[in-house]
Amino acid sequence: MLKIKNIWVKYGAIAAVRDLSMTIGQGDFVTVLGSNGAGKSSTINAISGRVRKEKEKSLEFFPILKEKLHEKARSLSGGQQQMVAIARGLMACPEILMFDEPSLGLSPIIRQQLAQKIREIHQEGTTIILVEQNARLGLMIASYGYVLENGELSMQGRTDDLMRDENVKKAYLGV
Repeated sequence: MLKIKNIWVKYGAIAAVRDLSMTIGQGDFVTVLGSNGAGKSSTINAISGRVRKEKEKSLEFFPILKEKLHEKARSLSGGQQQMVAIARGLMACPEILMFDEPSLGLSPIIRQQLAQKIREIHQEGTTIILVEQNARLGLMIASYGYVLENGELSMQGRTDDLMRDENVKKAYLGV
């Protein structure tokens, strides 16, 4: 579905992503992990220039937003604003949907609800790329993961394997 080969992202003389390659199959759900500045958002921004969107999708995943249609998005809670952003993405009925730190700043309850909705979107057949600093959340809901360090791919594998990896546990899971 999506094959990225040897991409570089530079901001002036600074290389945020260096020689990165990834393969993401149809229906896959992968997460991209790494600390601040590792190149996660730069990677998703580079990928988004290659992704085609089609058809339409409605607010069926977020019924509460139907009650809020006449309100300005800035008056909504943080969780509701994330729902609006996801619903807008779904309206294009994309084959692939990318999330850049969707859990940031959300309460634990809203974060879990959002994670469940992302799982449901994936179960309906949409390929998901989740960039997430909350490694535990990313690894719990995705099936495959890539770990970036200093703009380079340092590790990849099935998320259940990554969760058991001692380096991942120490660096990202606080174990």
